[in-house]
Amino acid sequence: MKSSVKVTLLAGALAAGVSALALVAIANPAPSPAVLAKPIAGAAVDDFQLVAQDGVAYQLKYFKTAKAIVIVSQMNGDAGSRAAMKSLEAMKAAYPGVQFMLLNSSLRDDRDSIAKEAKAQNISLPILDDDSQLTGEALGVTYAGEAFAIDTRTWKVAYHGPVAAKSGGLAAALDAIVAGSPVQAADIPVTGAKIAFPARGARLNVSYAKDVAPILEAKCVACHSPNSIAPWAMTSYEMVKGYAPMVREAIKTDRMPPYNADPHVGQFQMDEELSTKEAQTIVRWIEAGAPRGEGDDPLKTAVRPRADWPLGEPDLVVDVPAYSVPASGVVDYQTPAVSNTLTEGKWLYATTFKPGDRKGVHHILAGWIPKLPEGGKGEFSWDISMGGYAVGNESNTAPAGWATWVPAGGALSFQMHYTPYGKAYNDASKAAFYFQDKAPERMMRQIVIADPTIEILPNAARHHERAYVRFPGDAL
Repeated sequence: MKSSVKVTLLAGALAAGVSALALVAIANPAPSPAVLAKPIAGAAVDDFQLVAQDGVAYQLKYFKTAKAIVIVSQMNGDAGSRAAMKSLEAMKAAYPGVQFMLLNSSLRDDRDSIAKEAKAQNISLPILDDDSQLTGEALGVTYAGEAFAIDTRTWKVAYHGPVAAKSGGLAAALDAIVAGSPVQAADIPVTGAKIAFPARGARLNVSYAKDVAPILEAKCVACHSPNSIAPWAMTSYEMVKGYAPMVREAIKTDRMPPYNADPHVGQFQMDEELSTKEAQTIVRWIEAGAPRGEGDDPLKTAVRPRADWPLGEPDLVVDVPAYSVPASGVVDYQTPAVSNTLTEGKWLYATTFKPGDRKGVHHILAGWIPKLPEGGKGEFSWDISMGGYAVGNESNTAPAGWATWVPAGGALSFQMHYTPYGKAYNDASKAAFYFQDKAPERMMRQIVIADPTIEILPNAARHHERAYVRFPGDAL
């Protein structure tokens, strides 16, 4: 039988990304005349993170040590964009301390087509896929081939205009920025193909009660609730309004929600990422001043008492050995172990974990090992995985017809990750296990793909590591 592999990623190490917009067929517009609607030079630039054509995420302020950052708007198939890309490739060698990037905010292009364009044009520079258009809107992009030179000392646009100009232009601007001098021609009108931004200038038709709060309740409140691990609680409109600038930054830099499995790679179960539309809704609402509007506040009733065991009464509850966490400092992973009280082997199909202190317990992992170690200190790895807890994911349920065999005897070993939060606490977490009598159709096993020998040399930016595991037999 030909083997196939089903892999569940427990921790995302994939490049960050957001869901793709529905593509809209837009013909290449004719070049628009050189027009400068309003000066852009001098405008502050917000931090953001986007994924490039190579699947790698680029965050603007990651390049804070660069002498300058150049962003040029790009659109597939556009002659002006292609000329600008070629010019940037040539300039890259002449300005080694400057970071060059391209930005594609076109609704008709996606990451695959952007990658094909880069390959066809022999472009090595990152082309950032601005599929939500939020970065292009904030930057003030209007045309393809439009250059923005950012001074990293002020995080303001020091030059806005074409890449090449009869007088001044991007090269002259970079010479001035690198020398620490003012840019003489800081705003130059641009001509080129216009990029459509349908939401720019459109009337915001977003309701806090009907549109914004339900997104926060679905994707954020589980962590942003009283006595939970997030630093503040989304208990009302007033709380969200007060933290609105932080919420906007966290979304635009893809820091929140903390889920970085890239949907371009595949469809993931339990996806906690904001969709493109959800991100647009929240960010544009905040940029409009976060209006309250009419209607009751859903967040005032969003936090409900948690059930101890949401999957029902467990077959076995195990107390994780208590641990005293200091108010500050770094706490190494703890690996307590307890005797397995099962007198006969069982088929495990679900687990639920109840952290003793939700503000401080970052994650819990559990597994079976053949014997109880001396001193009750377990190991970082085990023979059989028995599930785990991470913020927002308390229960693990096997797919229908699958289960894990847990032998009798031996020991249960835990990996506990504690986070000090300014107040000492004593944690006493619990693990609940659910067994079935019937043998499953398929035995579920877990394999960790990891590299314990990572070595990053000094000043090695964007260092890459690879890890692999060889399956011992056919697997589904």
